[in-house]
Amino acid sequence: YRLHGFYADRLKGTLKNLGHIDLLITEGTNLLRSSSNYKDEQWCEKEFWRILRENKYVFLLASSSNIDRIAAFSRCVPTGKYALADGYQTHVMHIADKNREKEYKSFKIHTYMDEKRELYEKRGFGMAIRAGKRHTPLVKEFFEKYPDRTCLIYSMWKGYETLPDVAELLEYSKGHIERVHVSGHITKEDLEQVIEMIKPDKLMIHHTSASKEEENKLSIPSHTELIEVVDNQMIEL
Repeated sequence: YRLHGFYADRLKGTLKNLGHIDLLITEGTNLLRSSSNYKDEQWCEKEFWRILRENKYVFLLASSSNIDRIAAFSRCVPTGKYALADGYQTHVMHIADKNREKEYKSFKIHTYMDEKRELYEKRGFGMAIRAGKRHTPLVKEFFEKYPDRTCLIYSMWKGYETLPDVAELLEYSKGHIERVHVSGHITKEDLEQVIEMIKPDKLMIHHTSASKEEENKLSIPSHTELIEVVDNQMIEL
């Protein structure tokens, strides 16, 4: 969870109304990272808007499970261009859209079809893709054919850039890559805010490289007990 996504206000409302909580177990991925320049999903959407107007053909490299970001990308595709994805991603988006408010739904996202390729080239498109054999040949072809009108948006954790399939896509796109990404993990300051909202009796932090001393620097309610844990340790409460 995080507070820099599209549903921050709703999440805060939920957290404030949980009632008494004995134990909060939460991740602490970003405890050691500065969040002074943290951007949010709204920033990503603004960047998509700009990039889709500066380039005729835009590929969005993102996780297929990042449905909020892919939906935002589709909403930014200009009128007259196609919002595309493969059949799997389109199906996922249609399922997700059934329970979304209109402002967060994907917009006119279609399944890519080879027989419509001429139309896509004529009008332009924004297409959500994944690294791998399914999409790499298409990306390679467009960068070779339209190098000055094609752009790849890299919208994932930078650590994935060295994966072979991802590295191949980035190599084809060299010189025409925009990096638009925000973390899926909560910031240190927002984590402190969440803990203050919930006011648990006990707090346990996992998925972090922060030391015991660094965890103790976290601002938490005076009555909340911070339980220190290490890998392979069993805790009895």
